[in-house]
Amino acid sequence: MTFPTINAAINRKLADLLKACPIEGMVTYEQLSRELGAPISDRLYLVHRAMELANAESGAIFINVKLVGYKRLAHDDAHAVGAQARVRSRRIFNRASKKISNVLIVANDMSNAARIKAYSEQAALGLLQHLTYDRNRPVIREDSQPPPTQEIIRAGIEALRAARAQRLGG
Repeated sequence: MTFPTINAAINRKLADLLKACPIEGMVTYEQLSRELGAPISDRLYLVHRAMELANAESGAIFINVKLVGYKRLAHDDAHAVGAQARVRSRRIFNRASKKISNVLIVANDMSNAARIKAYSEQAALGLLQHLTYDRNRPVIREDSQPPPTQEIIRAGIEALRAARAQRLGG
């Protein structure tokens, strides 16, 4: 049997505060600190857990507004969460790749096996970094619709018939 912890109660209070925030509204660090009864900057993990709870219960999504707090996004803006995550990921990949490069440049005593692993990891990081750029994301127009399945099947059958007729006739 599990017992609720103090953090669980605090998470519940913070999640309720976040859920009460109107769409496009802000929950400031000051409000969160007031709800917590202590500076929230020392315990941001509680806010992250509360945001997960609010998202699971009501679909509320938030993005960080630097030095202010968290802004609740409209559901139509859910893509902004992914864009923010891609930017963070790209920075992490870039820093890791630079660290590996510095080791490869400076270290003279690396074995060939270790060098191969480092170069492989650098290649993987480069690929991941490349994939996080906006220009590599396909843009899907609203007016583009895939053809109905029946039309695809009909076109395939016609192509097979034409190929068969050509083979039998020629």
